[in-house]
Amino acid sequence: MKTAEIFISYSWGGESENIVNELDKAFMENGITLIRDKRDLGFKGMITDFMNKIGKGKAVVTVVSDKYLKSPYCMYELLEIYRNLEFKDRIFPIVLDDANIFDPMKRLEYLGHWKAKKQELDTAIQNFGSDAITVIGDDYKTYKKIFDNFGDITNILKDINSLTPEMHRNDNFKTLIDSVNEKLSVEIKEELEKEKLISEKQPGKTNINNTTGNGNFVFQDTQGANINININNSSSDNSNKKEAKNERVSADLGSLTDMRKKSVYKRLEMLYKLLDEYEGKLSLEADPKRQMSMQNEIDKLNEQIEKAERDFKQLG
Repeated sequence: MKTAEIFISYSWGGESENIVNELDKAFMENGITLIRDKRDLGFKGMITDFMNKIGKGKAVVTVVSDKYLKSPYCMYELLEIYRNLEFKDRIFPIVLDDANIFDPMKRLEYLGHWKAKKQELDTAIQNFGSDAITVIGDDYKTYKKIFDNFGDITNILKDINSLTPEMHRNDNFKTLIDSVNEKLSVEIKEELEKEKLISEKQPGKTNINNTTGNGNFVFQDTQGANINININNSSSDNSNKKEAKNERVSADLGSLTDMRKKSVYKRLEMLYKLLDEYEGKLSLEADPKRQMSMQNEIDKLNEQIEKAERDFKQLG
């Protein structure tokens, strides 16, 4: 049975950790184990790798607190979720009372916090020169990304009907667990369909499975395209043959759509990586002419990303 991973993103200590412990217990009572840093990162585990994995998770429960919104680690995780597309579909937030994301002036205060953190590193780089880049370069890029994207992320968060912590506790997190299960059941079904449609056999090879009862022939034509033919050995009348042909055509079209979507997604990943590199170099570049040249490249990349995102959404 295929399973999907469910991550939880939160800040350690206080009310945030209390509700995470309750969440953990409620999910376990429903046969689900959350992937949690204190349990799953392990001694000597790479923190950044773990945070990147959270960012790509199909379902991420986020416990948002005041401390969370000021933590570079927590905000890095939230930023990675945001940057990996389908943010609203993959995130399941619980917003604690001290997280003031619903008040516009309070959101500006959080933005001011990240502006100040970024400016501290700006000053340090100016004081130490290029030597500072090897020490704080990664931190500077993280702070800048958080600052640049904070408004977009919190505007989405405040618009999600996340329910209050009390409401979640009152129904023992059932609403949340049901929502996560519903999301993951769709994901698992899609993954199983992809595995069924995409064959990894070599060109010209034929694979026969289940020769008694139903036979599944999978081979590739001269262009390398997969072709599935399902034959029911218990009957060979014309109506069954016609039905098998229709199923094959439908499967081929579905496979083509999946392949196109995968191709666009990989292109987006490449464009995001290039954008990160250019933004990192731009933030540390002092020459105005080179800054202008890099900014032009960034503008072009953003245009390509917007187009690729539109293509991705159109593919469903």
